[in-house]
Amino acid sequence: MMRTTTTAPTRATRNARHAQLRDDRGATAVEYALLIGFVAVVMTAGVALLGGALSSGFVDAAERVSSASGAADAVPMAQESADEQAQDQQAAADQAAAQKKAEEQAAAEEWAADQAAAQKKAEEQAAAEKWAAQQAKEQKQMAECEAQGSQYYWDTLKDKCVKSKNVRS
Repeated sequence: MMRTTTTAPTRATRNARHAQLRDDRGATAVEYALLIGFVAVVMTAGVALLGGALSSGFVDAAERVSSASGAADAVPMAQESADEQAQDQQAAADQAAAQKKAEEQAAAEEWAADQAAAQKKAEEQAAAEKWAAQQAKEQKQMAECEAQGSQYYWDTLKDKCVKSKNVRS
């Protein structure tokens, strides 16, 4: 019995197989595109050829129904159809108006929220500037107090310069 040995595929063999797989995917996409194009052409041709026949068939059926029910019945049916169309149009107009009103309300609420945020930001900035001005004023007063000499000190509870009682003049 003869024993055959198989060798592991080399890197070049694997790369060639990988390249072939990539090429197959590209060809498959092209084939699908051609198939979709063909289906679209067939559907267009079918509609063009059968559209007239279907239309004439429906017209014939409508004529038979109207002749069977009588000419007097056809006029009220047409009037009812016109009334239904008018009601549908009014409903569509009402829905469009409601949609527009809802959009305007949403825009107004968004504007109000933006204004409130801007107001809050302005108030925070004003408060920060006021605090910074107060700090600068206190620093200036403390420096002036210290400049008067060692017999004065800054009393933080009273926020003023006080003459020390322990120092004799």
